[in-house]
Amino acid sequence: MRFDKSKITSFFSSSFLLFFSSVFLLGATPADLAIQNFSPQEYGAKKQNWSIVQDKRGLMYFANSAGVLEFDSVEWRLIPLPGGSGANALARDPNGRIHVGGEKEIGYLEVDEKGVMQYRSIFAKIPADYRGFAERAVQVGFIPGGSVFLFERLLVILEGEKVTVFTAEDHFYSFIYAGSGLYIIDDIRGLLQYSGGDLTDVPGGNLLRAYVMLPLSGDKILIVTTHDGPLVFAPQDKQKPYAPFFTGPVAQEGDFFTGNLITCGLILENGWIVLGSVEKGIAVFDAQGNRVAHIGEAEGLQDMHVYSIYRDATGNLWAGLEQGISLLLASLFIEAKTSLGAAKVGGETESAPAFAALIRGCRKASEDTLIFGGANYIPLERIQSLQQEREQEPDFEYAYNAFRFTFGSNYYRDIDKIMYSSYLEGLDKGWSEWMNRTSREYTNLYWGKYTLRVKARNAAGEISREATYTFRVKPPWYETFWFLAAQIIFIIMVLAASRLMAGVGTAPGMSEKLVIFVVVIVFEYVNGFIGPLIGRYSNGIAFFGMLMTGVLSFIISPAQEFITKMLNKITRVKNR
Repeated sequence: MRFDKSKITSFFSSSFLLFFSSVFLLGATPADLAIQNFSPQEYGAKKQNWSIVQDKRGLMYFANSAGVLEFDSVEWRLIPLPGGSGANALARDPNGRIHVGGEKEIGYLEVDEKGVMQYRSIFAKIPADYRGFAERAVQVGFIPGGSVFLFERLLVILEGEKVTVFTAEDHFYSFIYAGSGLYIIDDIRGLLQYSGGDLTDVPGGNLLRAYVMLPLSGDKILIVTTHDGPLVFAPQDKQKPYAPFFTGPVAQEGDFFTGNLITCGLILENGWIVLGSVEKGIAVFDAQGNRVAHIGEAEGLQDMHVYSIYRDATGNLWAGLEQGISLLLASLFIEAKTSLGAAKVGGETESAPAFAALIRGCRKASEDTLIFGGANYIPLERIQSLQQEREQEPDFEYAYNAFRFTFGSNYYRDIDKIMYSSYLEGLDKGWSEWMNRTSREYTNLYWGKYTLRVKARNAAGEISREATYTFRVKPPWYETFWFLAAQIIFIIMVLAASRLMAGVGTAPGMSEKLVIFVVVIVFEYVNGFIGPLIGRYSNGIAFFGMLMTGVLSFIISPAQEFITKMLNKITRVKNR
C-alpha cells in the first residue's frame, strides 16, 4: 500500500490543531471536579431555576418557577408566592434579608412566629399605574439605602418610603451598582445611568446590550455583551471608557461567545471569570482571556442551559439550570479564601457563616403538628438567625410532652457522609454516638427545662458549630405552686384539728391518727420526689427503690413523735 505523504502531514496537522483547540481553546476540565445533580423530582418543584443565594445561616435558596426553594443539605422546602407565582430573582441585603422578584411580584423572606420562612409581598408599593409593566422580574439588587427590582419592562427603585419607577419602550436587560453609580442596560437606549432621579444616556454606550455586568476593581465594570464579548467599562476614563477585556490570542477566537447567550457570571478572587450560558454550559477564563475550564454535559453538568451561578460560603459552585440544579465541587472554585456567599454593597462584604449544625424542625410526635419550623430570628426585623432568643423559647403544657426533632447543616460537600450527634440537656446523660440519622424523638418528658444540642461532623472530621433549641414543659396542675400551697394549708388545718381534738379529751386517739395521716402524706411526697432520681441513677434496679422505701419507713414513727411533741409545746405556750 502506498501512503500519501501530504495527506499524512495534513492528518497530523489537523489532529494537532484539534488537540490544541480542545485543550487551550475549549479549556481543560478541573481534575478533581465532582458534580452532584438535583432533579425536579428530588426537590419537588418545577425544573427551571433562575437565581441562587445563601442566607446568613448558610442555607441555600433558589428562585424556582414554582416559588423559592430552601435547602439545608437534608431537606428541600418550597416557599410559595401569592397566586402560585414563580420566583425569578433573589438577592441578600447587608442585613441578611433575602429579597425576591417574581412574576408580577416583589417582596422578601421573613420568619413567622413558628420559625417558618415565609414570603412577604411589597408589590403594593409599586404605583398602580405601573403594575401592568411588572411582568417578570429579571434581577434584584441594592444601592446604599435602597433596593432595586428590575422587570423586563419596569425598573423599580425603593429608597425608604420613596419609590421611583421607569418603564422601557421594549425591555431592560440588567443593572449593576458599582463605584458610586447605578447603571442599567435598555434594549433601545443602551447603557444608562440613574442620576438625579432620572435615567441618562452614558456616552458611547448606546449599542451595548448585556444580561451580565460584573464589578471589577475600582469603579470598573465588566460588561459581557451579547454581540462583542466581554468589555471593560471605566466610567472615569473620559478618553477610552470602553476596552476589550480579553486580549490573549486564544480568547480572540471567541467560540464560547459565538452563537451563545451569556446569562450569568461571577468573578473569583484571583481575577478569573466564571460565565454561564444557554447553549454551552459554563466556562472559566483567566484575566488574559485564556479558557482554564469548560464544564458541560460531558463533565456531568445536568444540562447545558445555565440560568444562574453562585458560589457559597465554602467555595462550592451552584448552577441553576433549565432541568434542575447542579453542585460543582472542585479546588478551582474552593481555594480562594474570602466571604464567598456574602452580599456586597459599595464594596463592603459581610463575613461568611461558619460550618454549623441546624435544628430544622420540631413537631408534636403524636399528631405530627409543627411546633418550630427551623428558623430562629432577630426580633423586630424577623431576619433569620442561628441564635435562639429567650422570647423564642416556647413553653408547652404537660400533656404536650412528646417531640420529634429534625436536623441539617449548612455544609454541602459529601452530603451523604455528614454525621450527627445530639444531646437533650435535662434528660440524656451525654452526647449520642455519631450517626447519619437526621431526626430524634423524645416522649413522655417530665416537666422542666430542656435544651436540645446538635453537632454535625463532615467527611474530613471537622466538627460544626453547635445548634441549640431550648424549651420548657410546664408542670401538671398537681405540681403547680398554687396546688402545693393548698396542700400545705390542708396539712396545717389537719394538724390544727388534731390539737383541738386532743384538748377536748374525748378524741385523743383520733388526734394521734391525724398526726400519722400528716406524716404519711409527707412521706409519700418525699418518696415521690426521691424515687425518680434513684430510678435514674440506679438504671431502674428495683432493689434500690425498695431499699429507699424501707429506710423511709423507719422514720415514720420518730417523725410522728417529733410532730406530737412540737404540737404539745405550741399548745402549752398558748395556754400560759
